[in-house]
Amino acid sequence: MKLVFAVYLACILHMAIVYGGGLNLMRMKPLAFFKKIRYPMSIAYTTSSSAATLPVSIETTTTDLKVPREIAQFLLPLGANFNLNGLSIYVSAATIFAANFYGVHLNISDYITLVLTIVVTAMGAAGVPGSGIIVMGAVMNSLGLPLGAIALIVGVDRLNDMMQTMTNVAGDIFATTVVAKQEQERSGDFEKVESQSLSS
Repeated sequence: MKLVFAVYLACILHMAIVYGGGLNLMRMKPLAFFKKIRYPMSIAYTTSSSAATLPVSIETTTTDLKVPREIAQFLLPLGANFNLNGLSIYVSAATIFAANFYGVHLNISDYITLVLTIVVTAMGAAGVPGSGIIVMGAVMNSLGLPLGAIALIVGVDRLNDMMQTMTNVAGDIFATTVVAKQEQERSGDFEKVESQSLSS
């Protein structure tokens, strides 16, 4: 339960600080943003599948957040495969849990290896329930940790998988919204410069 609590707390803090802070920098209201995406977040939480949530994410992003459909249809599937912040948090917490369980002390080089391995392996993880266990095996193996810890973690995997999937989906929609806003601002600036040049 400590592992579950750590994963949930880390995911909530990540969404509040990283996503919320990014939205503030873009002069967008975080509370309004999360309120608008509550439906895809709830679907992600209950299904533990970012792939299953993808149609809902696209519809919500285009309808409620007013993101151009071509941007949403390109970035959201891309994010479902490569933007896996929640999975990275979960695998990190689970690996540290396994190290503590077996009394293995991790040094700085181990933590660097942990980060690099997660970055490489998480990018190819499928957007389906249980994919984190496969990534977890690769990460623990890179640190020389006994894979027997996975059998313990599987017991609470579903609970953690739900939260990390919700974090992933929120991150995909956040990134898509930020990119769309930047594109709209750039096109607006371009049109402004173009109109000024034409008038002169």
